[in-house]
Amino acid sequence: MGPTDGPVECERLNRVPTAEKAPAVEKNLADWRLRRRRIWLDFINGMLVAALLLGLKLILEDSRIVDRFRAMTYDLMQLRLASTSSGKNLPVAVVDISEIGLMDTDLPQRQATPREPLRHLLAIIAEQNPSAIGIDIDFSSDERGLMFRSDPEFFKYCLALRNPRKARIPVFLGVRRSEMLRPAQWLDSEDFQELAASIAVPNKVGKMVEAISVTSSTRQLPAMGAALAKAYRGQRPIAELPKWMFHRVSEGSPSPGVFHAPEFTVDFGPLGALEEQTHPVYATNTKPTIVFSPRLPLSGKIVLLGNAVREKAFDQFSVPGEPKPKPGVYLHACAAYTLVTKPLFELSFLGNLLLDLFLAMIAFSIIAFIRLYYYKKTPQEVATRPLEVVLLILLAGAILIGGIGFVHLTRIMWEDAVLVSIALLAHSSVADVISWSRRVIVAAWRAGVFQTNKESRS
Repeated sequence: MGPTDGPVECERLNRVPTAEKAPAVEKNLADWRLRRRRIWLDFINGMLVAALLLGLKLILEDSRIVDRFRAMTYDLMQLRLASTSSGKNLPVAVVDISEIGLMDTDLPQRQATPREPLRHLLAIIAEQNPSAIGIDIDFSSDERGLMFRSDPEFFKYCLALRNPRKARIPVFLGVRRSEMLRPAQWLDSEDFQELAASIAVPNKVGKMVEAISVTSSTRQLPAMGAALAKAYRGQRPIAELPKWMFHRVSEGSPSPGVFHAPEFTVDFGPLGALEEQTHPVYATNTKPTIVFSPRLPLSGKIVLLGNAVREKAFDQFSVPGEPKPKPGVYLHACAAYTLVTKPLFELSFLGNLLLDLFLAMIAFSIIAFIRLYYYKKTPQEVATRPLEVVLLILLAGAILIGGIGFVHLTRIMWEDAVLVSIALLAHSSVADVISWSRRVIVAAWRAGVFQTNKESRS
């Protein structure tokens, strides 16, 4: 072979007739189509398993185990809200009136907080120029009338309360016994109905009533927190998100044909600060005195008067993340704070459904994209299962961090965050079980339907 034969020989050997290339190209195309079809089938199978897990969650919606996971998630989110609440410049202040003792009323065998000390406190607070005042005491009448014959005079005083600039200060008086009655019966007269505010606390922990609507009346009775927040906000509306995806107010526990009491989720983040900053009252039953802190002025704030000592309070309620119940005045204070600052939202049924499917689609779309990117570049298959496990773990962690860790920024109480994370982590195992079950069922079906070789020969 001559010195010039090498390149010529190589060129000759590399020349493959077109007729010989065609089968190889067709084979590659067939392989590509098969791999692409397998990629999309795996994507669909992954989404079907996710839909199956979602259906299982819907079936177990009211089960005890799901309720426990949601309660745990809710507590974690409330703890996160508490850890990010600074407690500085709170728009709400609590005045503890537990030192004002009860006294006999004008009704037999009934006791109530005397009105004269409250009147004196209102005058002192009015000098501080608050935006609104609420008193967490039940002023409503019972079947025998008001607690004191002098109550109408006290109500008139509340209606006429003014700040140093002679502007009226909105005052709201608690109503509990008569909240299901007509407006004229809330405080025993139509003249005082604008003072009335419900101090009811719903059974569901973490919720507060926004208003009570009785079918026999066209006027709603606002809840204490909502009434105070509305007086504080003035004409500024509460921010809302798309209602098909989120809701701020839930249906609560309505009684069809009797009443309707929508509820909203409360941010208990400032609870600790409210307790620390509570203004104590040192009192006799005539002229109590409030101890004001110079660094905690009441000017421009919502002021709530109530029994703030747990050992003395008659109304105590469970609070998420707290081992012991808290006096009701703090629940109303937190409710007002929530509506004044930034309300909390929950996902609607459709919102939960779409978000769950969207998160699953993110993971399996990434896997499908990576496989589609490489399926023509290399004959080697992408390691789908390890990639799937890693992505699902990362997505589950992102859900916990975003859903719980950043709740103070998103203001969305996603109670299914932990459940969805668990479902994503269990996805691969559930898919394996389904695949194994399918193979066993197919094998059993074929064994029962088709004859074996021995049976066919016989």
